[in-house]
Amino acid sequence: MEGELNGTGLDALRETASIAAGNAVTSLSELLGIRVDISVPVISMEALQKTPDLFGGYEKAAAVVYFRMEGEVNGYMLLVLPEDTSIRISNILTNRDAGNVSEIDDFGVSALKELGNIVVGAYIRVLADDLKLKLIYSVPGFADDMIGAILNDVLARMATTTDYAVVIESDFSIRGEGYGSILLLLSFPAVERVLTARRIEA
Repeated sequence: MEGELNGTGLDALRETASIAAGNAVTSLSELLGIRVDISVPVISMEALQKTPDLFGGYEKAAAVVYFRMEGEVNGYMLLVLPEDTSIRISNILTNRDAGNVSEIDDFGVSALKELGNIVVGAYIRVLADDLKLKLIYSVPGFADDMIGAILNDVLARMATTTDYAVVIESDFSIRGEGYGSILLLLSFPAVERVLTARRIEA
């Protein structure tokens, strides 16, 4: 394995991610007009080819809004929604009757991309401010497919520089029901850069 995160490094990374996820879920709550709760971030380090297992396996269906994060730290941000949840959220965003829309159309995809843009933007702004790093993110992409197929492109790009992914996962819920996850995928060198910015050794 390329490296190990010690207890101090894990705590620092979790604290930073918790603040960022809290800011992101506040934006999500404001957009939906509903209280949204967020879990304590779970941090995992996994071989790239096994990363889909962290999200229910290669064949689990999901709708994903994804971004590339660039600047002084490179990585990927994903807003992962189960298929039924993605439809419900897109209906809320587009003010449509849930009984009349049973799949995501182009209008719904645009709404979910904009949602992802705002939520991920709120997350990355906290990272940038907390770490005092220059960070930018790409325009959103969208895929509705098996999670393994969706992650293939992301993991292939990461494979050019690393064999492992550090996954920081924050699950959000509405009225006690799980609705999806906000994910940050980093290489171990990227994590080291984050911790260096916090003056902590990995």
